[in-house]
Amino acid sequence: SLVSVGGTVSGGAGAGIQTIAANGSTVDIASSATVTATSGIAIRDGGVGGNPIASDTIGGDVAVNSAGTVTGDAILGLGDDTVSLSGGTYTGNIYADDRDDARSGDGIANHEGNDTFIWTAGGLAGGFYGQDGSDVAVVRASTYDGSQVLDGGEDTSIADGMIDTLTLRDVTATTNGGKIVNWEVVNLDGANLSIDDGAWHVGEPDEATTGVFLSSGSTLDGMASLAFDGNMTIDSTSNLVGT
Repeated sequence: SLVSVGGTVSGGAGAGIQTIAANGSTVDIASSATVTATSGIAIRDGGVGGNPIASDTIGGDVAVNSAGTVTGDAILGLGDDTVSLSGGTYTGNIYADDRDDARSGDGIANHEGNDTFIWTAGGLAGGFYGQDGSDVAVVRASTYDGSQVLDGGEDTSIADGMIDTLTLRDVTATTNGGKIVNWEVVNLDGANLSIDDGAWHVGEPDEATTGVFLSSGSTLDGMASLAFDGNMTIDSTSNLVGT
């Protein structure tokens, strides 16, 4: 199914936009569009019609392309889902699966999916939560400023077969280790990243394929005191400073 939004969508107790399609859906939110909902859930894939917090048992892959103004969470449930943020503003959290109990308190179980988040432009006030599955996030928007949460989900070990990969490309930001969490692999590709709280955990020290990889003139700045837990690979053009 295809949902194409160019105007204003104002949801009530349900989601602003809810798709239920086992064969998958596409949601295109144009730069002229506004999506809100009093429920606090702007976009829901799966679940039960009219009940955006019901656990998803339908499945189906959804692709969300957002260039407009969206206020509220996105909850994408089962399936291998993709969110592309290419403009506008997104105020809320993006949950690649169902929101989990620990974070939302709504009792929804977490569901696996190998999900993708691509942020090329526009503002994000909130975060991305990959949750279960092997998830991929690519952030190359100049509006990334380190205030956003980038959470790969579940843990930092490959032992469970789930490998989450974050790539920060051509961005400059200061953040803390608590905002970039639960990734097995973080790639800094032409990026300048400063960690200001003194601690960061990526991957596991005894798993050689995990950790932080600096390339293409990247700089990781520990701001005088960084206790890094994991492996680090730095190419000949990149630098680790301030530790």
